[in-house]
Amino acid sequence: MSGTRSVGGLVGHSNEAVSVLDSYATGAVSGNSEVGGLVGVNQESHVSRSYFAGTVSGTSNVGAIVGMNWDGGDVTQSYANRETSGQSAACGASFGGGICDGGMLTTAQLRDPFTFINNGYDFAAVWGKSVSGANNGMPVLRAFGDTVYDAYVNVAGSASTTYGKLASLGGLTMTGVNANRVTLGWGSAVTTALGAGSYNLSGPDVINATGSGGAVYVGSVAVGLTIDRAALTITANASKTYDGLAFSGGSVAYSGFMNGETASVLSGALLYGGTAQGAVNAGRYSLTASGLSSANYAITYVDGSLTVNKAPLTIAVNGVTKNYDGVPFSGGSAIYSGFVNGEGLSALSGTLVYGGSAQGTRNPGVYGIAASGLTSANYDITYVDGRLAIIPRDAGACSLGAGGNPVCGATPPNPAAPLGLNDQAPIEIVLP
Repeated sequence: MSGTRSVGGLVGHSNEAVSVLDSYATGAVSGNSEVGGLVGVNQESHVSRSYFAGTVSGTSNVGAIVGMNWDGGDVTQSYANRETSGQSAACGASFGGGICDGGMLTTAQLRDPFTFINNGYDFAAVWGKSVSGANNGMPVLRAFGDTVYDAYVNVAGSASTTYGKLASLGGLTMTGVNANRVTLGWGSAVTTALGAGSYNLSGPDVINATGSGGAVYVGSVAVGLTIDRAALTITANASKTYDGLAFSGGSVAYSGFMNGETASVLSGALLYGGTAQGAVNAGRYSLTASGLSSANYAITYVDGSLTVNKAPLTIAVNGVTKNYDGVPFSGGSAIYSGFVNGEGLSALSGTLVYGGSAQGTRNPGVYGIAASGLTSANYDITYVDGRLAIIPRDAGACSLGAGGNPVCGATPPNPAAPLGLNDQAPIEIVLP
């Protein structure tokens, strides 16, 4: 827009109760005198809830909003861009009862819808901010058909949680336009990985706002977030089978890690104590743990125990096969399997005693040889019975053949066969 006198971006000369209301202009306005971004001469008229974001040039009575404001004219709730208008004042001249209450703002201030909302602009029905950023991000009139944000909110308040969990947003409040249509969630800056501590959060990534009526513009965010350390329990426990060696160290179980973390996030080194340290013999001993720390976990140690289980020891009675000699059988022999750390019979207490149906028998047949009598604090003893097989020398027309096998129909006893009543019954053989 250009001219000589009374040149304005919207109105040249506004006279006698004319209202320039809810309007804006962004172009270039030039002239000689009485040149204003919105109105050249504002006489007995009103400029309200309007702004100018273009450039203004002239020689006299040049203002960013009104060139000359006089004779009861007033400028209220209206603004101009001090960075681009080329002017330092909203009104070039104001006299004769004129009131010039216009403000000079920065581009950033003009792009902030709350600059206008906080000064009485109707952003629910008249004004809006374009979702696409049209009009250089400055407010537009809804009547022009741009897609604008439905809700405009500022968010403030406080929230608290423990490490690894998102805080409830119940302590946050929203103020602005259509806030009742908005649901808040945490933005990308607030995750479960945020460490324990106190935070004063601000910025666009703190809050994610969704609206039931359309897009939501989030203005200022001022959130105090407190994250306490998560509870972590470390329980000491260990077990082993007796091996003759002194125990050292231990093991622990962790309960309470968050975010899939492991003990690798802890500082320090585990230290073990208790009567378990240096323990050798089978039994139960106290086991303690300490030494770890963390910025994100409050650690509680639970004492446990070391269990040293007895080592398995097998005493297997040797089987015996003999030809009938008329001498009553007694005793036996055994093989030991399971001693650890070079130990032997000296690690056992008691005396090995042989029993079973074999003791005192002399007649041909198959008999059991049992063992017992030994004990140990460190070995869990299992006895395995053996067998005594007494083979007849000659029964009637039968005799022993090669390899001690009976011939002429005689049936030898089977040393591996299970014992029965018949096996243990004496067999009487009458020698010729």
